[in-house]
Amino acid sequence: MRGARVWYGSVDDRFGGMFTCAFAALARFSGMRIFLHHHSFLYVDADSAVMRWLTWLAGPRARHVVLCEAMGERFRARYPAVRHVIAAPNAVPEPEEAAPRAKRGGITIGLMSNLMFEKGLATFTALVEAARAEGLDVRGVLAGPASGPAAERHIGEAVARNSAALEWRGPVAGDAREAFFADIDLFVFPTTYRTEAYPLVLVEALVRAVPVIALERGCICDLAPLESCTVVASPDDFANTALALLRRWQSRPEDVVEASRIARTEGRALNAANLALRDGLVAEIVAAATH
Repeated sequence: MRGARVWYGSVDDRFGGMFTCAFAALARFSGMRIFLHHHSFLYVDADSAVMRWLTWLAGPRARHVVLCEAMGERFRARYPAVRHVIAAPNAVPEPEEAAPRAKRGGITIGLMSNLMFEKGLATFTALVEAARAEGLDVRGVLAGPASGPAAERHIGEAVARNSAALEWRGPVAGDAREAFFADIDLFVFPTTYRTEAYPLVLVEALVRAVPVIALERGCICDLAPLESCTVVASPDDFANTALALLRRWQSRPEDVVEASRIARTEGRALNAANLALRDGLVAEIVAAATH
């Protein structure tokens, strides 16, 4: 603490937020400039007593860093003690090579996450089965660890029923992670996870020339203006929207290639803009520490 002028903290939700409260109070008492970085929608969607305490203890000069403008607007409306909000969306390292997809047979869809029902696991496997039942040449690839016994059992049963059309690769990293993105034509993310904010994996997919279809949660609404992203407002509409896209792609394979090209262009532009905002945040923190 000796000589420190700025305190930057990543905010914990639930009971972990009480530790953030203690550190914020100490930082304010010590005369530091405070930056609080928010990564969860849990206390944005619903009122939190811990967050009310945190915003009060941090004081009116505190800078609250959020992941999109919509998150900032909702956060400020819920917690009146907040005066200053900075939007700094997530950004990812870009691969050196991410060529748009060449024309190939069939359509491969993928989901990568900690595989749980709240992240859309059952919706994804049901989508593969529904597409196959319609006669669509669609296969699915799951990547990531199962979140528990129920999720692992669901995956095992789904793969057994659809051995020619569904694959589970387990946890992937490095070259295996890159191979996952190279093997899929569409990233499917039907998340209903309560804390979902700005999933890095969506930006990862886009910069690797993979279009996205996702449920509107947290800051995913920021991707809606992109031509390469289909953002679905309601879980009830997700399957029908995804199937309609898959039908169109099967009848017009050239659309898959074009969607991949657009995803790469839009993904890199989005990531560059997000990096610029992050660099602006870092510059503001450094300025607060040196002036």
